[in-house]
Amino acid sequence: MVQTKQSMVETIKEQYVMTVFICGSTGRLGRSVTKIFEHETTVVAPTRKKLDLTSKDDMQEVIEANQPSIVINCAAWTDVDGCEKNPELAKEINTILPQRLSELSKKVGAHLVHISTDFVFDGKSDAPYNEEQFPNPISVYGQTKLDGEIGAGPNATIIRTSWLQAQDDSNMVKWILESFKKTGSVEVPNDRLANPTFVSDLLPVIKHFAELRYEGVVHATNEGTTNWCEFAKFVAEKSHNDPTRVIPSEAEKLNRVAERPAFSALDNAVIREEKIDPIRHHRDAVLDLLSQR
Repeated sequence: MVQTKQSMVETIKEQYVMTVFICGSTGRLGRSVTKIFEHETTVVAPTRKKLDLTSKDDMQEVIEANQPSIVINCAAWTDVDGCEKNPELAKEINTILPQRLSELSKKVGAHLVHISTDFVFDGKSDAPYNEEQFPNPISVYGQTKLDGEIGAGPNATIIRTSWLQAQDDSNMVKWILESFKKTGSVEVPNDRLANPTFVSDLLPVIKHFAELRYEGVVHATNEGTTNWCEFAKFVAEKSHNDPTRVIPSEAEKLNRVAERPAFSALDNAVIREEKIDPIRHHRDAVLDLLSQR
């Protein structure tokens, strides 16, 4: 009898006492990842106060004590300019941490899921990047994240995403609406193209590939490539604000230290190949968010 991928997932669930260890559980993504697993399995999600992410001994003690089936690394230092100024700290969090998690996961037989970024690409493509294309980061942040992918190892699930937007936290939609309320206008950059990704739409993808114990890279973003200026205009239009009051930021005002890829849209090719539900357009996610206000 040939097992379908779904039946394989169910078999895996039966074979393993599902304990999920979540690293970075207090962050924008980690909090939500914790919630989707905790209603059906044991979740170990220590806070920053209880677990020093830079301590190999602390990490080893927690993982060996709990013997997780799945380890999900949501921890990262995502301050792109901060990473450029402090490459050693960027390396510690974005590169060395996933390397350690990979080693510790292997010791207890756990599957590692590592969250990564579109910044591993240089932005010189004229079409969305798929999982087979060769990364070429142009910043310390991008390089340390790519090195973290390599450190996570070939057996890990690497999920690359971009412009992450929380549903229940600070996000660009909320910031745009608050800016209109305070000043009657919004000033946003328009120098980069990528795909906004809403956490609520990313969660089912993380859960699916974690339980499948998928080995390899997965791109996971909402559909629809845009820049923040066009994104803000759409929010303005649908929230009864004036789209003409969205003002593009001048590059010199941004005071950036690190270079960013001008185009880093991701193509969710593996998701299509796996024949799971496609991730909806980011505009649909925006409309959902606005309807809740």
